[in-house]
Amino acid sequence: MKVIEFFGMPRAGKTEQINKLSHYLKERGMRHLVITDREVEKEINVPLEAAFEYNMLFFNKILEKLLSAKRSKEYDLAILDRGFLDGEVWFNVEHKQKRVSDQEKEKADKYLEPLKNHIDIGILLLVDPKVTRARHKSKGEIGKADDYVLGNYIEELYQEYLELKDKFKDDSRVLILDGNEASEELHLKIKDKLQKDGIL
Repeated sequence: MKVIEFFGMPRAGKTEQINKLSHYLKERGMRHLVITDREVEKEINVPLEAAFEYNMLFFNKILEKLLSAKRSKEYDLAILDRGFLDGEVWFNVEHKQKRVSDQEKEKADKYLEPLKNHIDIGILLLVDPKVTRARHKSKGEIGKADDYVLGNYIEELYQEYLELKDKFKDDSRVLILDGNEASEELHLKIKDKLQKDGIL
């Protein structure tokens, strides 16, 4: 089973692109599972302010769902709406905000590093904080983390993603996209990448 992870700034278009890709896969009879951040959020019963515990639970639940899907052999493909490639960004920001200690950050890094090997293709979508805020105001669907992130550290998050973009710029398994581009153009670029890499 191949695994694709969509990650990047809030309101950058990840969910829309996942929905488009899922529709495309259904039309072609590809068995696939979508694991969304909002789905995982609902299963976590610790407050967002308990940053280390919350995030560790978040990524552990994704891992559990992913391993269960692999064992089931029911799917050709799994799509993550945020996952292990995204993890270091969130822990870095929480660490800079003093919500995660040095020791906790070290534990998180050691935990996440081998999990990144589960990801075959990463799709990084970026928009700046102004776009994130504008889209947030215009959308009806709001997860419990949205207001927390926008109110606490959206600018810091953006800077972390810019650093991650530089880190991945020469990594062939990561496609970096501008979330300001037209939705259909982004969809075509994603399909092209997945086809070239033998995922589709």
